Amino acid sequence: MNNKIGIIADDFTGANDSGVQLAKKGLRTSVGIHINEEKDIVNNDVLVMDTNSRSLDPTEAYTRVLKAAQYMFRSGVSHIYKKIDSTLRGNIGIELLAVEEVYEPDIVVIVPAFPKLGRITKEGHHYINGEIITESEFAKDPKTPVNVSYIPDLLYKQVKKRAVVYNSEIMRKTDEDFIQRIHLGENWIVCDVEEETDFAKIIDKFLKTGLKIVWAGSAGLIDYLPSSLRLVTSHLLEMPKYSIGKTLTISGSLSNITQKQLREVERMPNTYTIKVDVLQILKQSLDMEMILNNIQNRSEVDHILLYLESNERYPQEQGLEISECIVEGLGEVALAICENIESVNGLFLTGGDTAKAVCSKLGIVEMALITEVEAGLPFGKLLGYKRELWAVTKAGGFGTKYSMKHALHFLKDSGTDDETYDWHYNG
Repeated sequence: MNNKIGIIADDFTGANDSGVQLAKKGLRTSVGIHINEEKDIVNNDVLVMDTNSRSLDPTEAYTRVLKAAQYMFRSGVSHIYKKIDSTLRGNIGIELLAVEEVYEPDIVVIVPAFPKLGRITKEGHHYINGEIITESEFAKDPKTPVNVSYIPDLLYKQVKKRAVVYNSEIMRKTDEDFIQRIHLGENWIVCDVEEETDFAKIIDKFLKTGLKIVWAGSAGLIDYLPSSLRLVTSHLLEMPKYSIGKTLTISGSLSNITQKQLREVERMPNTYTIKVDVLQILKQSLDMEMILNNIQNRSEVDHILLYLESNERYPQEQGLEISECIVEGLGEVALAICENIESVNGLFLTGGDTAKAVCSKLGIVEMALITEVEAGLPFGKLLGYKRELWAVTKAGGFGTKYSMKHALHFLKDSGTDDETYDWHYNG
């Protein structure tokens, strides 16, 4: 086994926002749209795999994650990180079982909190911006609603596996008492996190046990693992030079925060807005010729904003098949714009399924991660298209109302902010 870390995420934006935490520390990291077994382990310090399994049937999710974990193991990856959603969506329990089967750890440490984005765990219950998660908008998620706030109950409901909660009182125990507590046979451990400083304490406490660990968490916990695991960076390099002509934003998210972000971008100067009705996508009735003509006739446009508009005639609780048709349709629109408007070379993609669909339609093979615009908004280079493309991705529920606007300024200003980043990618 080599001293490398592998990340298995259940969606594309989650893979990006966890992987970029390592890229920022000088570890060469990219997220493959399709896995290339010969290339990935050689060209990267970090293996990141998106199983695209969040909304799948549990059996299929298990199979995909099992295969990903087996590939990691065959590749000699010694440290495994199971990225889980900071809002508890998806097949968390069943996917942890798959990783556990392959890596056979002594314990699984489960830390889904992400305080920078208002997601905390207290006495095993999960909160979003001070609100219990079952009272938040994520309880009404159209594909993966969250109806259990107590994480051990959620895991037991999914896989009949009992987990225990380690609160701040347990984490304050002496190292000897802490190890004795673990030896009671509790091997799935959910950790409370209320503040950013809790992450380092958790990692330090568990590493001192000398046990074999599978780490599971959001992009919050993984930020603190590289130094603790003594992962070796391969390069010390600078932020790449690039120049953006026009940006293209594609939003397939109907989350409340994304809607607020869209309103802010619509107010930006030199922005051309395209509101897409869900039914236009499903009926394939969008007038692309008119859209392309409008963009081409507005030379002053810097930002093209295309988003899915909520339609009262169409319920958000749509089936998975229809959801896939919608993101496929958005991908087709993105492809048409990129093919016909050659000055578009900066993308902002929000919503994991949407981002993945756009990249697939463009023929992107991987996203080489570079840095973060802000917490939860990774920036990188898209590889595989016929011209150079740069992108920021965002999970639908991430950010403040200004995050999208901030990202577009970052793209257009070529990331110039007097900050130096350690980054390199040969591709």
